[in-house]
Amino acid sequence: MASGLTGCLSPIAMHRAVLEYDRTVSHVEADLLLLNIARARYHRPVHFTAVSSVAATFDFRTNAGISAGLGRAVDPDQRPVNLEYSASVAGNPTITIVPITGEEFTKRVLRPLDEDKFEFLVRPGYAINMVLRLMARGIALDGEGGPTILFNAPSEGEGYREFRRRLLHLAGLDGERKLFVGPVLFEESQTVRTNRPPNPDEVVAALEKGIRWEGDAEGKVHTVRRKAVGRLLISNYDPGRLSNEERRGSMRKRTAFRRTMCWWTSGPAIREATIPFMGRFCCAA
Repeated sequence: MASGLTGCLSPIAMHRAVLEYDRTVSHVEADLLLLNIARARYHRPVHFTAVSSVAATFDFRTNAGISAGLGRAVDPDQRPVNLEYSASVAGNPTITIVPITGEEFTKRVLRPLDEDKFEFLVRPGYAINMVLRLMARGIALDGEGGPTILFNAPSEGEGYREFRRRLLHLAGLDGERKLFVGPVLFEESQTVRTNRPPNPDEVVAALEKGIRWEGDAEGKVHTVRRKAVGRLLISNYDPGRLSNEERRGSMRKRTAFRRTMCWWTSGPAIREATIPFMGRFCCAA
């Protein structure tokens, strides 16, 4: 009987204990994140601490017995039969708390966010205006007189309000399924002159690398073609509808810039929109 009750109670107690440990660790991580946000806001040094491991042992004990009096008694109530039962649970947790430091961690914190991380957050369906508010330092609007910078900082006043308007415009396009976010795909080609056509082994090796060969009638002039992945583009049109030359020319203009910039461009349809603009988002660290 005692062993049966122990088997029933121990899973319940362990289930609650595991959930409470997990909930506590999650709350600690959330509180530390908010604390460091406040530290960064007031230009105080940030400090991260992690709960690296939680190990706990549980001791489940049960006792059961029957007690009764012995000998003759005038009144039977003087020797009642008593059933005794007790159960106890003891936990012995070992929690390891480690400060997160080191060169690798410092590089991760100071490294600016790039377009790959932006695409990773936008692809699952997160609101693009909220992602850009968290990631972008500002917008560089391209104009005839040079770029105009709209900073993502409330202290900028009208510039910040205009920054928010631009993001809400993108969110509206996204809600209408008129926004395309992704890298531009195009094909690169190069002409190669050889004294002989490539042999089968060379052709197979080139195909494995994504390279295609196209030769002339004499087999001496070959055009080598390769699929390429360009920079991330945010647009109100499908870049796949452009010709390969247009896509390749567009990417050549942007390769000189760092990958911490996400590009916005507009097609003819945007000219009639409320807020037409072209530019780039500068991601923050």
